[in-house]
Amino acid sequence: MNTQKILIAAVAGAATLFATGYVIYILIFGDSTIGMEQAAEGVFSGTFNFSGIIVMELLYGLLLSVTLNWKHTNGFSSGLIPGGLIGALVGATIGLDYFSTTDLVNFNWVIFEGITYLVRFSLAGGVIALFYSKRSE
Repeated sequence: MNTQKILIAAVAGAATLFATGYVIYILIFGDSTIGMEQAAEGVFSGTFNFSGIIVMELLYGLLLSVTLNWKHTNGFSSGLIPGGLIGALVGATIGLDYFSTTDLVNFNWVIFEGITYLVRFSLAGGVIALFYSKRSE
């Protein structure tokens, strides 16, 4: 598979990550304080740096796209489990980073991040693998 296909799949994965992130973090859990310490509840609110979010999602999409290309996934369901595994690992790692180095969150945050990343990356992995199956026809 050539670089152009990998990059296009990465953009498709990034769009999926962005959309599912919006649904999970804004629409479903927008006012939630899951895993946050009382003193830190206002830290994560405010304005968003959308350019930073877009670059982050593109990098995550690229990570998934390259990994699923190496695995030779083909079809939506073949990208769900590897995408979810990568997401759970990345989410738990980020959660543990915040938990271990700040007083902002408690261990519930680690679990929350692991689960939400698992869901988001599973869907993005499925979209990327589906894209690979459509492009190879």
